Amino acid sequence: MAELAGIKLESTRTKKKTLEPLQCSRCQFINSPTSRFCNNCGLELSKEAIDEVNIAKQQAEMLPEYKLIMKEFEEKIKNIQFSEG
Repeated sequence: MAELAGIKLESTRTKKKTLEPLQCSRCQFINSPTSRFCNNCGLELSKEAIDEVNIAKQQAEMLPEYKLIMKEFEEKIKNIQFSEG
């Protein structure tokens, strides 16, 4: 009715975006539109994927096994640096 009276209303409906392939910013690989991570290099392709990885990292860092592995890794790095120096 409004259009018949010469009144233009903005559409309240949002137009659906067509799904487009996602290109990885690291390796330039073309991923499917629903990919959360790059199928070539594993980089996160969405905010949700970044959040998911950050939560997993935080959970892993609280594990005693993680702390032990990191301690051993740091010791090996020190030994390599000492032997090269």
